[in-house]
Amino acid sequence: MVALDGMRGMAVLLVILSHSYNAGPLAHWADLGWIGVDLFFVLSGFLISGILLDTRGQKGYFKRFIIRRALRIFPLYYLTLATIFLLEALHPVPAVRGLTEHQAWFWSYMPNLFFAFHGWASMGKALNHFWSLAIEEQFYLAWPWVIAFAGERWLVRFILAGIGFSILLRFIHPVSPFSYAFTLARLDGLLAGALLAWGLRRRSAWVARYAPIAFMLGIVLIISAALAGRALFRDPHMMRWGVSGATLLFAGLVGLTVKGGGFDRFFRMKPLCWLGRYSYGLYVIHWPLYVLLFLPLWSSLNAQGWDPHTAWTLTALLYSLLLLALAMASYEWMEKRFLALKDRIAPYDRPA
Repeated sequence: MVALDGMRGMAVLLVILSHSYNAGPLAHWADLGWIGVDLFFVLSGFLISGILLDTRGQKGYFKRFIIRRALRIFPLYYLTLATIFLLEALHPVPAVRGLTEHQAWFWSYMPNLFFAFHGWASMGKALNHFWSLAIEEQFYLAWPWVIAFAGERWLVRFILAGIGFSILLRFIHPVSPFSYAFTLARLDGLLAGALLAWGLRRRSAWVARYAPIAFMLGIVLIISAALAGRALFRDPHMMRWGVSGATLLFAGLVGLTVKGGGFDRFFRMKPLCWLGRYSYGLYVIHWPLYVLLFLPLWSSLNAQGWDPHTAWTLTALLYSLLLLALAMASYEWMEKRFLALKDRIAPYDRPA
């Protein structure tokens, strides 16, 4: 499904817009880019659940899934951690200060739990974005067991109950970072993707019927939350309604795309698919590069008396080019080599 690569490209563009261009000319719209993470969640839930549903019952089901996931995500993740912790040891600038003290949370894929209960400002912010990678990894570890041992009827019930529980938890406690980073408060996107994967295999007509409804309802909820709270990011109204709206919007969007509902051609555009290929590296690298390079350089140019618009434009251009170069280098020189090991170390059974 080539269009899903384009969706990854769109998701990472939204996230980078939100994180890295939330000042300067794009500041007014940048905050809405947070929904890119929710698109990643829905896509991950959809693709991972599809793999698990298709391979359930095969010999080595758990082992092969875990090995293949590790080969995809561990190399760049842990290389980034090691680089940041080394930087703190050599040159403890504010963006990395205090991270080593809490490094166990990052090595074990649990920083989202730390942020949920201790706040974003409890350490240097160079690795704040790893909260979403932690949620996905926790999902990868638990979800294969659910799919393996839940029957068809119980699987759907479990998915619906999990979606409802996440929404209820955000209603009860809509304050960020708990509502934004706590695992159980953000499962609805992953589980909506799982429900979509199940529906395409068991109730394909339902997906075609309800995907447009979910898509439109998601837009209505996001707009309503933005108007009610007059904010686009982490406002309690947005956490209660907006996150649920993003889940519905993107579940509907994925459903419409895979069913040929008019978005397929858009997401097959080569620039989006090209970005989608490098989306993991772009996500992992963009935030450390922003706080360690973009912000200091921009501040320095402003302090030297540069025109603010010129300073921002130049800094943004240099940052964007370097980010693309690093993400491409990561994929072409490292990630691809580990991806090539998937079918050698843990191949899936091929249909006859």
